Amino acid sequence: MEALSALGINWKLLSIQILNFLVLLLILRRFAYKPMLKILDERRDRIEQGLKDADTSRERLEHAAKEEALILESAHKKAEALLRKAEASAKNNAGIIEERARKDASDIAERARKMIEAEKAKIADDVKKDISAVIVSAVEKIIGEKLDDGKDRNLIEKALE
Repeated sequence: MEALSALGINWKLLSIQILNFLVLLLILRRFAYKPMLKILDERRDRIEQGLKDADTSRERLEHAAKEEALILESAHKKAEALLRKAEASAKNNAGIIEERARKDASDIAERARKMIEAEKAKIADDVKKDISAVIVSAVEKIIGEKLDDGKDRNLIEKALE
């Protein structure tokens, strides 16, 4: 203590100042330091939560991007399948239409052939009638008399043969 007095330090005053410092330290610690630490801890927690949320959001975004890629790939595959199906259907329909057209053309050709044959037969009958009329007329002029129907027929048939 005398050493402190020799240096000019009053030990009572020093002890009161140390006591004041400790009281001030306790008061600051209780009312300033702890609330400040609490605020800093809360801020750190919010920042950590924000980082966790950002990581979660990033993971969700990556997952969504992968899912989007899968959906797009699936959509492309479905579109290609539908396109192939439509092309096959179009080819099938084209074949059916072509077959119908061929059948219709064949039917038209057959009807035309039948009509031509019928027309040919009609013309042949008309020619026979015209020839028989000419023959009857020529025979009447040669013979000079009118033959009856029975004789006309016999004469015409012989001439046509």
